[in-house]
Amino acid sequence: TNNTTFQANNIYLSNGTPPSKLNITNNGKVNSQVTILTNDAIATIDAGQLNTDVLAVGYQGTGTINTNNGAVITSAQGINIGDASDGNASKGSGAINVSGVNSKISSPLLGIGVKGNGQLNVSDSATVNVDGMVLGRNEASNQGKVTVSDKGSSINISNTLIVGEYGTGKLSIENGAQLIATNTSVGNLAGSTSSSIDITGSESKFINNDLLLIGDLSEGALNISAGATVNSQGDITFGRVAGSQGTGLITGDNSVLSSDSNIIVGVSGTGNLTADSASKIITSEDIYVGRDEGSNGTLLVQGKNSNIEAKILTSGGNGTGS
Repeated sequence: TNNTTFQANNIYLSNGTPPSKLNITNNGKVNSQVTILTNDAIATIDAGQLNTDVLAVGYQGTGTINTNNGAVITSAQGINIGDASDGNASKGSGAINVSGVNSKISSPLLGIGVKGNGQLNVSDSATVNVDGMVLGRNEASNQGKVTVSDKGSSINISNTLIVGEYGTGKLSIENGAQLIATNTSVGNLAGSTSSSIDITGSESKFINNDLLLIGDLSEGALNISAGATVNSQGDITFGRVAGSQGTGLITGDNSVLSSDSNIIVGVSGTGNLTADSASKIITSEDIYVGRDEGSNGTLLVQGKNSNIEAKILTSGGNGTGS
């Protein structure tokens, strides 16, 4: 606290006997190589700073970090929320809550639900800056959940976002928040189920700078509602490979799905895309419905003032389209 700095090689927080707690306040700073929270441990960072090479929140137990009032978490190597060692039967369950103007997390990689269940909540103008983010890693039973809410709150991913690698990923962008990524895969590998991105509310935005793959090698869904917008500079695909399934639902006045490239509903798998209730699907290039052999694509536009805009609409190329 009060501009002081605490230096340690390793910090291990456990609410066992005796319990250990970490409170960083009033511009205090903690520097460590490895920081681990387990056994219901809670760390509070209020206008303070945690700098660590590796951070594991909920490692083979339960752990929580609450940050607010301009608090900063910086990791040089990576952050895992909900983790465990290989072969350990005790999975982790962790959460990080970051809130408030100038509150920030920075890390090369952020894993949520790595070997267990993890949750990240970003609100009230807080910011997360990472190179890559993965929700629901390693096993089908793992679940990662991320919610970014409120105008001014943002998650910025300079490289790849994976929502549901082997496990299940749930990403929500709401109430005017924003997320930016380069490449995004929802339902990344075989075995992942029920992974989704949900964007809702006026001024809520998801900006993707390259490929947006919904149902990559497994199941994935994209839901846009209540005036939210999604734009991808690269192709947007639903059901990329044989056996995969991608679903998109855009609903509500001023809700928009747009691409600066192609939109493909059923590349080699099964794709379904619906625009309803005055929503829009816009691409500056083409829309393909059931493109490759063995694919099955369905595009549905319904409701007053719902519409699509494209150079060319092709239904049933080498597959089945409707």
